Amino acid sequence: MDYVDYIDYLLDAPIERVVRDRRDPFDIYSNIEFRERFGFSKDSFLSLLDLIGPYLEHDTDRNFALSPQLQLLCSLRIFRTGSYQLVAGDLINVHRTTAGRALNNVINGLLTLKPLYITMPSTQEQCGEKSEPFIDERLFSINAQFICDADMKIKNVVSRWPGSTHDARI
Repeated sequence: MDYVDYIDYLLDAPIERVVRDRRDPFDIYSNIEFRERFGFSKDSFLSLLDLIGPYLEHDTDRNFALSPQLQLLCSLRIFRTGSYQLVAGDLINVHRTTAGRALNNVINGLLTLKPLYITMPSTQEQCGEKSEPFIDERLFSINAQFICDADMKIKNVVSRWPGSTHDARI
């Protein structure tokens, strides 16, 4: 076999499929360790999984698809730490592209549930009712920036500054 034939052989050779042993953090960690890593208790996680799980189901069991539980765990880890998909994928032993697809699935599932949990006041009276407790009790506040479209759908939120921070800083 000459050099050109060997190169053709290498290019045509099948790539060996890697099936990783996927650990389930739900079983590995205690409730305290689980909360530290994912920001939810195990009971709260299961409640969230009940809500979003149907949106994370795959049509088939082929190709070792990630379970809804592992998709949600991987995404919560990314949300909790702000880490990259590679780091979150390493936690449950999946490739970074798989972690990225899981994150996309979870975000789309959450967006589907959004109308059930996020509502905006539609009248001036409702706006006054929502702001009244903050005025009367002098509660601590957080400066938040919300960007909405013309249909009052939230497109972006930045809420990481305490209420004492000047608006120009935000």
